[in-house]
Formats: sequence, structure tokens, C-alpha cells
Amino acid sequence: MAQSRIILVRHAQSLHHVDQLAPGHPDEANGLTDIGRQQACALARRLKADLGDDACLLFTSNLRRSLETAQIIAQGLGVEPTASAELREVWNRPVSAAARAARDAAAQEFSLFDWRPCEGEETWRQFHARVSEYVDDLIVRADRLPIIVTHGGTLSTIVTWWLGLPLDVLPERDPFRSSPGSLTVLSTNRFGHRVLACLNDTAHLLRQR
Repeated sequence: MAQSRIILVRHAQSLHHVDQLAPGHPDEANGLTDIGRQQACALARRLKADLGDDACLLFTSNLRRSLETAQIIAQGLGVEPTASAELREVWNRPVSAAARAARDAAAQEFSLFDWRPCEGEETWRQFHARVSEYVDDLIVRADRLPIIVTHGGTLSTIVTWWLGLPLDVLPERDPFRSSPGSLTVLSTNRFGHRVLACLNDTAHLLRQR
């Protein structure tokens, strides 16, 4: 039976949040900052308090910033994280800020979801299909509450998939924005309809200040 609830975690603050060079960082150099590690610890405490003794499974993108967040959460919950490349952010080649601006300008001539910046890169529609297929299979196989640690665009894509929203009705590619270290909860209501129960909850981060 498919799970009727999913907890989504946006990975905590990493180096690219500080220097604004996300596409320019090799993965091995883009780990959590000191603040990010504090956020991940706060996430672990929050999840432990909210879940109590409820059993869960922990899944994560295999990129360093997500893995490090998941590993800290795993220690707090006493579970082993399962890492997957299918939960990575949409893949584009690293480019300079000027080249990125030129690409964004050129994108205006194409469909929002079908523009391919360079040969071999993902379109947003392909990204959405990749993530949706993985999570669809995950919730069928999971015998406990799934917690997924991932990236902002991936998280927004999972919310879009959960709600059954066609891509072409969306005003932008990632309409469900979240902050580093935040929690988002997907569930079903009393009629069995899928709902967005909570988006971008950062209360646990406020308490650590």
C-alpha cells in the first residue's frame, strides 16, 4: 500500500548559499557550513520530537550537501540513509554568471519546461519525470514513513507531483519555494485526497537563535 504521508527536508545551508556560486562548485567542495550543520542538528531534534517512536525511512540525494544533512538527521533518528542520484537537482553544466544570464535570456524563446541549455543537459520536463518516477516507486515500496532530504528544485517538483499538477499550468518551474533546513509535509485528507499539509516550516531554526 502506498504511503499517504511524506516528509520533505531541504538540505541545510551549504557553501553555495553563502557565495552564490552554486553552479560553479564541484560537489566535493560544496559541503555544509557551520550554520548548515547547526541547522541539520535542529532538524534532527525537530524530527525526533515530532515522530517520537514512529518508524521511518530516510532517503537523500547523493550530492554532498544533501548527504551531510541526511547523515546528521540519521544519527538523531537512529536510521541509515539511502542515497540516490535520482533525487539530485536538475542537472546543468557549470557556467559563469554572464553565460548563465545569456542562457536565461535565450530561454525566453522556448517552452519553460522544454528548453535545453546545452546538448546533454536535462530539460525541466525530463527532470520532473526523473524525480516523479523515483518517488512514485519509493512510496509504494516504503513500509514506513519516508523522509526525503533533497534540494529546492527537487522538493518543489515532488510537491507538484504529489498534488498532480500538470507542468504546463505552473507559472514557473519551481513554484513551491523552500528555505535551507526547512520541513515540508505532504499528506492525504479525510477524503483521501492528496494535500500540501505544510510548506517551508522553519520553526525549529528560529528556536536555535
